[in-house]
Amino acid sequence: MAKSTASDNLEVGSSVRLKNLKKSGVIIQRLKSGGFLVQVGNMKYRCKEDELEAATLSSKKKKKSRKGSSQSTRSSSPHSVDLHGLTVAEGEIALDNALNAALLKNCDALIIIHGHGTGTMQRFVARYLASQAYVARFQIDQQNTGQTIAYLR
Repeated sequence: MAKSTASDNLEVGSSVRLKNLKKSGVIIQRLKSGGFLVQVGNMKYRCKEDELEAATLSSKKKKKSRKGSSQSTRSSSPHSVDLHGLTVAEGEIALDNALNAALLKNCDALIIIHGHGTGTMQRFVARYLASQAYVARFQIDQQNTGQTIAYLR
């Protein structure tokens, strides 16, 4: 019974956890063989359905709290989100949640910490913010080019 429920939740773009590796990833393709191609960081794994479980929000919270900086950043700067170490799919969820929280708190701005890295997350953040009606404008922080400031309407 649980197996059919899991398959209903597993689709391209879903966040999943690989049971045997104890790592989280995102489904990027459904294979003709019935399995899935899952991206974990920069690695891709072919997995059978029974090797996967839908990722829960609590596992993401645990991941963030292990970083340590996320907890201290929240208390000292409640209007920021740290996307370090996340995939673009995970970053989209975190960014969307942070923007919603900032809007509910009636914040003027949100600081998005994406880091330097390859620039993939920074480009994603710019595309995402440009598509949001409630973002008046955004810019790379001149003091720290590893973060973007989004000004909210």
